[in-house]
Amino acid sequence: MIIQTTLVVLMVIGFGGVVVGIIGLITELIRNKSISNLKVEDLTIPKSKFVQLVNDWCYTNIKSNNPKPTVTISYNKNKTVSGVYYPFNNSIVVYVKNQTHLINIVDVTIHEFTHSTQKTKGFDKLYNQYTQEKGYWNNPFEQECEKVSEKNRHQCLKDLITNNNILK
Repeated sequence: MIIQTTLVVLMVIGFGGVVVGIIGLITELIRNKSISNLKVEDLTIPKSKFVQLVNDWCYTNIKSNNPKPTVTISYNKNKTVSGVYYPFNNSIVVYVKNQTHLINIVDVTIHEFTHSTQKTKGFDKLYNQYTQEKGYWNNPFEQECEKVSEKNRHQCLKDLITNNNILK
């Protein structure tokens, strides 16, 4: 009887842990959806300052053996790209006019920052070759950037909101 009672208690505790885990996951999904809906016009700071904060966050939180890239903001719309990384001078251009949501600016900045970390992996020599042979979306450098960006974008924006007075 004691063993059966103990097993029932353990099952209830285990089930409770699963329920708590599911509730936590649902809460996180709702938070991420809310964060994803924040618009650029919700900023209290200039877009250039916001992008610089994202770049700073990346340099602190994403592993890099390279110097932090410089960031330039373009207020022109670009029909083909949202951002560009220039390895010859370790600089990023973010086309902010292409973006209406903060999460997208974060995504682009993390993506381009990640290119700056790829210099030690032969980015300078292999990027164009891979794009020619495999196409843009199958280029391993692009695939890595997408993974890093997807993994970090929500945390980056949460941290910037929590640690900086950036929203109206």
